[in-house]
Amino acid sequence: MSGKKRTYTELKKQMTVEQFELFCKKLATRYANSEKQFSCSYFVKTENITKSCFYRILGEAIIRNLVSEEIVRKMEEKSLFNQKQHVQKAGITTLKHYGELRIKRDEKIISQYTEEDIKKLAEDFAQNPEETKEEIAKKYGITRTALQRLLNKAFVGNIVDDDICKAMEKRSLEKNPSETIKYRFKLLWEARLALRKQEHSPNK
Repeated sequence: MSGKKRTYTELKKQMTVEQFELFCKKLATRYANSEKQFSCSYFVKTENITKSCFYRILGEAIIRNLVSEEIVRKMEEKSLFNQKQHVQKAGITTLKHYGELRIKRDEKIISQYTEEDIKKLAEDFAQNPEETKEEIAKKYGITRTALQRLLNKAFVGNIVDDDICKAMEKRSLEKNPSETIKYRFKLLWEARLALRKQEHSPNK
């Protein structure tokens, strides 16, 4: 494609939100699944976009949770490979960048969950111990990290009742009865009870 390359802002103006997110998803997936020699320069040319637009599109695909963690890992691995061909010790920068994108993604996921959504998720987790965390996360279209943070929020925030909390604790200890897990639940119960006490304080 020829002509002036499209910037990120120009690209967004040309599309609806749905079209833009589909574009981000498709481009990130193509990049992740393509051979290693197909780097930024290839997609900049084929999509007629600027280099900065290309990298921002990849970032948006992750932050908006448009692609799976498997695709994110492939993107990260490819980025590591390509940067190491040009810059010594570039891997540290790449890992940090993708780590930051994952944090932003999880923050966005969590912010979109209402208390009712969190309650439903926690109850599902507690009442279906045969399902792994990975399976539940996949079912809800979220990451394992976001799932754990939402479960902690349900527990500590008194969003679910004590019976659900006990069921969550039971299934976790049955899968991993280590002292670390026992101590984690001890802290969760203490935080839960402290918040409950604070909420019922006459000075609140």
